[in-house]
Amino acid sequence: MLLYSPKLAGKVLPLVPFVRDECIVEPKLRFPAILAAAREHDADYVWAAQVGQARKAGIREDLISLLQLGIERRTGVFHATNAA
Repeated sequence: MLLYSPKLAGKVLPLVPFVRDECIVEPKLRFPAILAAAREHDADYVWAAQVGQARKAGIREDLISLLQLGIERRTGVFHATNAA
């Protein structure tokens, strides 16, 4: 959607760092939520962009793996982003 509306993208994209890094929700809750949302919407780009940040924030690898399994179980496809 943002690809087709540069004006909207210009207003929405500055919120991404706030939601990811500065909002009141603790990283241990925020990053699993971001990854789960990416999984539910088959948003491979978002997953790939956020999984490294989740690891840096200390999200355990077993939790990330469980979220990845959700992608594979629903689609039957092992995405390249899951291999990292």
